[in-house]
Amino acid sequence: MEYQYALRLRSQWFNKGNPDCEHPRIERETYKGTDTGDDVCTTCGKGSPRGKVRSE
Repeated sequence: MEYQYALRLRSQWFNKGNPDCEHPRIERETYKGTDTGDDVCTTCGKGSPRGKVRSE
């Protein structure tokens, strides 16, 4: 998922009251097509270093 799209998801999730998310689907994050080394939740937009999204 592109970084800018993840930012929009985070903002939308925050505007919903920032409810808990189980991060059901994780994708690799990219910035202008380049892998950032992070993963991002496709539901809430939370990003973390690869392999850490679900553990936080």
